[in-house]
Amino acid sequence: EREEEEEEETSTFAKLRQERMKRRRLEQSQQELGLSFNSSSSSSSPHNPPSSSPSDTYLELLDLVLLPALRSDLVSRWQPLDPEPVLRWIELWEALLPPIFLSNVLAHLVLPRLRTAVQTWNPTKDTVPIHFWIHPWLPYLAAALEELYPTIRFQLTVALQSGWHASDASALLMLKPWRRVWKGADWEGILNRAVIPKLVEALLAAPVVAAAPPGEVFIHWVLPWLSVMSAGMAAGLLVKALFPSWLAALRDWLAGESDLGEVSEWYMTWKAALPDDVADHEAVRHQFALAQHMMNAALENV
Repeated sequence: EREEEEEEETSTFAKLRQERMKRRRLEQSQQELGLSFNSSSSSSSPHNPPSSSPSDTYLELLDLVLLPALRSDLVSRWQPLDPEPVLRWIELWEALLPPIFLSNVLAHLVLPRLRTAVQTWNPTKDTVPIHFWIHPWLPYLAAALEELYPTIRFQLTVALQSGWHASDASALLMLKPWRRVWKGADWEGILNRAVIPKLVEALLAAPVVAAAPPGEVFIHWVLPWLSVMSAGMAAGLLVKALFPSWLAALRDWLAGESDLGEVSEWYMTWKAALPDDVADHEAVRHQFALAQHMMNAALENV
């Protein structure tokens, strides 16, 4: 009987050793890959053999069979500027993958490739707008992408400050998609640093002409930008760079021979050109009130 007990005990320890060796081989393989998708690996011990539940077995299968091929493709073949192949793969496999597996693929394989691509991205030379290959990852990486945004904003700011002219509408096309991603100070910061100064420069270089409708600079260069600004920011821009010239043109017009009907029509044309929220801003209403006061004074002197 003693011999039978010793044989049984030896057999039990042999099984435990086999399980531990199997686990060590799996962990070694995962370490070589730089990943570990099995959330239950920390629960094993010599006195608590690893679970052999179907879910653990499936994770081991994914780690040992699917992961190496996937990692090879993402690291050596995939081009981050073309997200579609990986997104299609996720759509096909997502229902079959444990959430922890997919989350780690995104965090440890996709995100590092995006990080490297952003660091080498040059908005003045690359022909693919960056939002084309970053925004598709928002549903999957969400807050994790925020680490990339300061670099993107910096690169865009430098490009706009150095080589952009207000007449070039491509800048608005490049920035506008980021408005729904960057909120508050982040969005207004890049406008204040890189866009507003160029718009101010353009408006000051094109004085308003009395009796003339809003010109190309205002309609085609400046007005489109107002749609991506807060009312307060847009009002500040106009009060600084447009209204001084506009009120001066009105004053000179009223000082000479003028048809007050034409003056009133000109006034209404300019007011109607502004977005409603900008025209209703207190600072802008004050400028129009000054114009009304000037027109009323001219009417009294007729």
